[in-house]
Amino acid sequence: MLASRTLLDNTKSHQQVAETIRKEYSRLNDEVKTLETKGTEYKNAVESMDKVMNKEFESNTAFLNEFTKVMSNTESGNNTNTLVYDYLSHPIDGTLADGRGAESGADRGTAGLRGGRAG
Repeated sequence: MLASRTLLDNTKSHQQVAETIRKEYSRLNDEVKTLETKGTEYKNAVESMDKVMNKEFESNTAFLNEFTKVMSNTESGNNTNTLVYDYLSHPIDGTLADGRGAESGADRGTAGLRGGRAG
């Protein structure tokens, strides 16, 4: 009879340990699922940011190439090209550095520079 009682007690003890292990396994499984979901969300966010950054890089590269072409026309010593340089130096106020208004700059071809980069 003592052997049966010991066997019963051991079985109950093992069942409690097994239940504890099962609960821990279930908790870990839920955490892994949560991590997988977050990992997928982060991956998608990074891919989205990568697309935006690549688009911006392409746009900036195109702008740089066009701006480089314009800057190549601003060599010193040429009065007409000085107007381009003056416009590039003061694009926000719409006037040229030599005191003439934006209209006279438009007559000289600087109006096209304002539309050169659309954002």
